[in-house]
Amino acid sequence: MSRLGITYEDVAHAATAIEDSGDMPTIDKVRAHLGGTGSYTTISKHLSAWRQKIVPITLRNNERIVTPDIVKAAVDRVWEEMRDQADAEIETIKNEAIETVIQADKRALAAEEKFNTLQSQYQALTETHLALSAAKEILQLDYKQLKDEMALLIERHKALEERCIDLQNLSNAHIQDLNRAHQAELVRLNEENQRYITGSNSLVGEIKNQAEEERKQHMIMLDSLKTEAHKQKKYKPNLSNNLKINW
Repeated sequence: MSRLGITYEDVAHAATAIEDSGDMPTIDKVRAHLGGTGSYTTISKHLSAWRQKIVPITLRNNERIVTPDIVKAAVDRVWEEMRDQADAEIETIKNEAIETVIQADKRALAAEEKFNTLQSQYQALTETHLALSAAKEILQLDYKQLKDEMALLIERHKALEERCIDLQNLSNAHIQDLNRAHQAELVRLNEENQRYITGSNSLVGEIKNQAEEERKQHMIMLDSLKTEAHKQKKYKPNLSNNLKINW
């Protein structure tokens, strides 16, 4: 990762060291010399500033340089700046592409995780659907069985209802027969009771008449006995006198 805080001095020291070693300082070489730290844009900016400073110094120290070498050096410097700028832009595009790839990988990973989650949910929903389908089938079978049992119970209820109506009709007819028989029995009992009352009244009348007749006979007999007793009472003194005389 790039280290923050790369300064001009860091880039200048690295470029000078590379140049002293006989090599041409570039952005990649400077970055490698710095240990792989620093952004390409920052290194390119500081390296361009270093080249602008180092070329006049080189020209002053080297009196044997002729005009064509100066032009060549300027052209080389411009070329190096253009190449460094192009490298910086390429590196920026590369970093952006890498970041885009990383973000795409993250999105792909998130999409894969979401897909796996959705697949797990789909599997769970499929299992739930299968379980519900099995439960629905069982319920349909139970419903059909209950429906058949209900139809059978309705038929039995209908038969029992018809039987109940028949029994009720028989019961009503029997009750009517019993009522008629009861009424006839009541009539017979009333008639018999009436005959009994009539007979009883007649018997009571006969008993009363007989008792009255017996009372009259008793009264007559009692009167007769009283008369006889009275006669005997009158006859007894005479009988006593007669006995005295005879003695």
